Amino acid sequence: MAAESIKAEIVTALDLLPPEGLNMVKQFVEFLRSQAKAAQQPPYTPVALGGLWKGVEISDEDIAEVRREM
Repeated sequence: MAAESIKAEIVTALDLLPPEGLNMVKQFVEFLRSQAKAAQQPPYTPVALGGLWKGVEISDEDIAEVRREM
């Protein structure tokens, strides 16, 4: 089926719906739009955290002290 004929069928069906049904259709169309936007977004790219703690010295005593505080 061509896109234009599908659109025409949808419009015809919308004309027959009660107002409550139109609201549900509107919500469904918004959902479909959000799905399309999500599919277009680039995938998550993790960030390397190597070197984040460079130069920080944590001793066994530091760990023991934090455990006591908890």
